[in-house]
Amino acid sequence: MVSAEGLKSWMDLFRELQAAEIWATHSEWIRQEQPEFGPDIAARFSWAASIAGQDHSRAAALRSEIAGRLRLLLREDRCLVIPTVPGPAPLLGGDLQQLERNRSGAMMLSCIAGLAGLPQITLPVEGPEGLPLGLSVIGGHGQDLRLLSWVLGAWRRA
Repeated sequence: MVSAEGLKSWMDLFRELQAAEIWATHSEWIRQEQPEFGPDIAARFSWAASIAGQDHSRAAALRSEIAGRLRLLLREDRCLVIPTVPGPAPLLGGDLQQLERNRSGAMMLSCIAGLAGLPQITLPVEGPEGLPLGLSVIGGHGQDLRLLSWVLGAWRRA
C-alpha cells in the first residue's frame, strides 16, 4: 500500500502546501497586476490567499515523512506504475463539476510524486473506445535519468 492515510489526505496536504507556496511566490504580482483568471483558477488563488500566513509546519513535516517512506519503497532500483488520471480524458463540453472531479482525481494520483519530490513520466496509451489514457511511471529519488532511460528503452521495445 502506497498511502496508509489514503490518497485523498495526501491530495489535501499537497493542495495546502502548493497553495501556500504559490501565494508566497506570486501574491505580490497578483496584487500589482490584478490579472483576470478563470473562475476555477480565481477560486484557488482566493483560497491560497486565505491560508497565507498560517502555520504549515505540520503539513511540511508530514510531507517529509511521506517522502521518506516513498524513497525507501522505491530506492534507486524500483518504480511505481499507476494511471496518470483515474479515467479517460474528459470530453469537450463537460460541466464545471465534472471537470473538478476529473482534476481532483488527477491530483490524487499526481500528488504522490509531487509530495515526495520524485521523477514521474506519463506515457500515452489508448484506452476504451480509443480515448487517450496516461500511464505514469514514478522513479526513486534522484533517479530521473535512470527512469528516462528505462522508459525510453521499454517504449522502443514495445
